[in-house]
Amino acid sequence: KWVLPGLKTAFAYQFPPMRVEVDGVVVSESAQYAVVGNCRYSAGVFAATPKALFDDGLFDVCLFHGLGPPKLAALACVVWWPSFIERGDITYVRGARVRITPALGEAAPLQIDGDPAGHVPAAFSFEERGVQMVAPMAK
Repeated sequence: KWVLPGLKTAFAYQFPPMRVEVDGVVVSESAQYAVVGNCRYSAGVFAATPKALFDDGLFDVCLFHGLGPPKLAALACVVWWPSFIERGDITYVRGARVRITPALGEAAPLQIDGDPAGHVPAAFSFEERGVQMVAPMAK
């Protein structure tokens, strides 16, 4: 039910450019879609950040440029394979601090794990020992 409306919306959407900094270095002034992750999969099936390791203290950042209907159609065919990040129109970097701001002052929507979360600007950083877990002792 959601696939066709989602595709129609994506193909009609005008992706506003974003400025992306990783560890204080500007890596893009014109990213139109950014994925910031510390695990490989987004939505449980799409390897949006295929090199990510959840315990290394780094975010993996995947930036998409030049988005429009033809590019979206091409990406829809290849994003299921982790090698998609090797495309020339993809920027893939890793770092501990990520900041995303509108490039032209136009607010871009922000979502976190598929849920609406306002608009950029947004900043991401790790909190050491931010989650405590209890697990059984190994035998």
